[in-house]
Amino acid sequence: MTPALWKYSARAMRKRPGRALLTLLSVVIGVAAVVSVSIATSTTQQAYREMFANVSGRASLEVVANGGGSFDERVLDAIDQSPGVETAVPIVQRPTIMYLGGRRVKLVALGIDPQRDRAVRRYEVRRGDFLDEGDGVLLEADFAATLDVDVGRDVKFLTRQGMQRMQVAGLLDAKGAGALRLGGLAFMRLDVAQYLFDAEGELDAIQVVVEPNADNDTVRDAIAGRLPLGLEVRRPAARSQLVEETLRSSNQGLRMATAFTLLLAAFIILNTFLMNVGERRQQLAVLRAVGATRRQIAWLVVRESLMMGAIGTALGILVGLFGAYLLTRALNE
Repeated sequence: MTPALWKYSARAMRKRPGRALLTLLSVVIGVAAVVSVSIATSTTQQAYREMFANVSGRASLEVVANGGGSFDERVLDAIDQSPGVETAVPIVQRPTIMYLGGRRVKLVALGIDPQRDRAVRRYEVRRGDFLDEGDGVLLEADFAATLDVDVGRDVKFLTRQGMQRMQVAGLLDAKGAGALRLGGLAFMRLDVAQYLFDAEGELDAIQVVVEPNADNDTVRDAIAGRLPLGLEVRRPAARSQLVEETLRSSNQGLRMATAFTLLLAAFIILNTFLMNVGERRQQLAVLRAVGATRRQIAWLVVRESLMMGAIGTALGILVGLFGAYLLTRALNE
């Protein structure tokens, strides 16, 4: 009876190819949505984490608040006086949106002390000036080129003080580890960033460059003994809280799109199989009449579903990989 049931299944699919194709497409759509959105989301998050990690540059240690957040900038003096510390570099980093023309670009505003920052990050000014004077902003040169932004152009940033217009003071060529993924950063003076993001007198992190012959663990213990309650000193790491905040809206949109796609696919699959079984009730009844058992009939339907699911999953993975490429490219832009 089993070979005959296989032949019956194949004949039923050939008789109604549209129904079989619809069932297959519903599985492909569901799998492709999950694969593409998952890959695009994880790739984007990893890119941001690498960017924040590379911001650390030569820093061997960093001081941050437990659980994230900002802290009093007076801590910088205590760290400067710790034995084994060559340079302590204060930073403020906040997610923002840059507006130019009709375009909106998500990036991270990085407030730096121009005198201290060169001890941590290596970059050269390709065009324009560094931030030693003035209240302008620095962008990575290749990133600015993709946006058709040049030195002297005014751009707007969304800040705690409202929309603020700033001039592009220079374009950077990053060197060393910091050369990776600086495209999502806008460098500005520390005091300017503190004012714009309502963080006057506060810092988000202090990056510590250790003296060449000093032991990192010894320096870390020395710094830890000078820190007030609520702060910690650790090896530089990607700031996951800032990553999540930067990507929150994108992640929510991707999750919503996935949920709606899965819901749509589930309805398509359910309706297709209900229609499939409903239209074949007469044939299934004939099979019962000629001796097929209930278990054999149920296994016939389940087997067809498993076959459609296997083929649809394989095709869905391929389509999902292509969709992930397109989605990642769109998020990158």
